[in-house]
Amino acid sequence: MTVLRWLGVIVSLWIWLTVWPRPSRGADENVIQVSEQQLRKSANRKIEPEYPAVARQIRLTGEVELEITVDPQGTVDKVSVLRGNTLLTGSSVQAIKKWKFNPFRADGQPARAIGPIKFTFQM
Repeated sequence: MTVLRWLGVIVSLWIWLTVWPRPSRGADENVIQVSEQQLRKSANRKIEPEYPAVARQIRLTGEVELEITVDPQGTVDKVSVLRGNTLLTGSSVQAIKKWKFNPFRADGQPARAIGPIKFTFQM
């Protein structure tokens, strides 16, 4: 009976997840892919990440690659870490969240932009 009960729970959960409506962006909202060069050129406020003290003490160098989403008003909406040492990623994420961009446009309308940003930590 216990196995049947768990099977019922799993099937119910699966049905719920496949049927439940997912939140979506409006159909009229433009989303564009942009390059790092386009992001950097459009940025009107850039905050460089601080070199974390622990990373500096152990002389850690490297790159952190992020993917960011900029909302139609030019504010960083979402940040995902694509690559990089965890000792360096935190300060990179904090810094990029403070960046401000000139709004991106697609077909003459404000657009959400998604693209990569890379920070290099070297001593």
